[in-house]
Amino acid sequence: MSIDADELRSLPAAEKMRIVEMLWDDLGEATAPIPLPEWADREAARRRQEMLDPSCGHIVDVGGIGGP
Repeated sequence: MSIDADELRSLPAAEKMRIVEMLWDDLGEATAPIPLPEWADREAARRRQEMLDPSCGHIVDVGGIGGP
């Protein structure tokens, strides 16, 4: 398969988003595991730790918000 990067860059933003959505949906329907590079696993772990760190100011437990 050949993809012309210059052609993709020249597309309007709305068309680029449509393509991204199509690709994302297709990946979501895949039954086989999608291999990720090691850096992606490390970054996901880092972000998870950051999210769980109460000193970062992230809201992790939102239970009880909005009433009893």
